[in-house]
Amino acid sequence: MKKIVLSLALCALVGISLTSCKEAKEEADKAADKVEAAAEKAEEAANETMDAAKDMANDAKDAVSTMVADAQNELKAAEETLANATGEAKEKAKAAVDAAKAKLEAAKNKASEMADDAKDSANEAMDNVKDATNDAIDDAKDAGYKAMNKLKEGN
Repeated sequence: MKKIVLSLALCALVGISLTSCKEAKEEADKAADKVEAAAEKAEEAANETMDAAKDMANDAKDAVSTMVADAQNELKAAEETLANATGEAKEKAKAAVDAAKAKLEAAKNKASEMADDAKDSANEAMDNVKDATNDAIDDAKDAGYKAMNKLKEGN
């Protein structure tokens, strides 16, 4: 009779252990799924951020190129007018050349500002990617700790 009772108790303990292991495995699987989801989220954020930064840089480059080219064309036209002008027209042409030079300088300054803005945006994008990655790592750690605690509690 003692052997039967002890055998039943042993079977019950083995059954409980198997159930605990099964629950721990499920928790570990959930943790792995969370890690995978967090990694995908971080990768998606990184890709979107990099695409946005590239688009912004290309747009800024195009706008700057157009501004500088227009200012250079105006300066060239003003210089040609100055070369052909005489008397009072020459003074007006000289003023036009000075204004065109100022406009070209302003375009170059604006180009520099736009480049700095694009650089700042790219840096911000990378910071966002780092934050998303760190969040994914933290989520993975938390899920792993929960699974380990669940496993410890079960045994």
